[in-house]
Amino acid sequence: MNAKRTIKASDVIRDVRGGMSDAELTAKYQVTEAKLAEILDKLTAARLLAPLGTEEAESVSPPVQDPQERRRAPRCHTVVPLPVYDLDDLLSEGCVTEITEDGLQASGLDVKKGDGRSLLIRPDEFADVYPFLVDVECRWTRQDEDDGLVAGFSITHITVESAEELQKLLRSVTLCDRSD
Repeated sequence: MNAKRTIKASDVIRDVRGGMSDAELTAKYQVTEAKLAEILDKLTAARLLAPLGTEEAESVSPPVQDPQERRRAPRCHTVVPLPVYDLDDLLSEGCVTEITEDGLQASGLDVKKGDGRSLLIRPDEFADVYPFLVDVECRWTRQDEDDGLVAGFSITHITVESAEELQKLLRSVTLCDRSD
């Protein structure tokens, strides 16, 4: 049985910024040109890499907003599945099913309770909501018959820009339960 391969965003970012060519990147990470393009698109969408021909993105770890400054929010179920990627494993894709200002629930990510992660949420179908990053901690997991591993995450850090995109997302693609 083959071990699951992972590709860390920080490694790819370092190599791209270091000047590696597409051919060198595909060889190093053992991916096709199409998969490399998909990975680079994810990093560009998250503003971790600048688009070709523009200035380089400033930082992988921009300043963050303290989650304690946000108020407690109602649970919001997504109307459509939202793709989510673990920046430590760009080859895997999960799906956000619930999201609030404080946390989210997702299926398809390989995590354990207590794990910290940086997640890229890509609501691509919605032109006015750009992909954004959140740092999270896994609070619980359960095995679901239909969805596989489902996990609940608490948002531990979020940039001001990402918080703005999260607010737009909450207004446009969720149904909120105000009784929580």
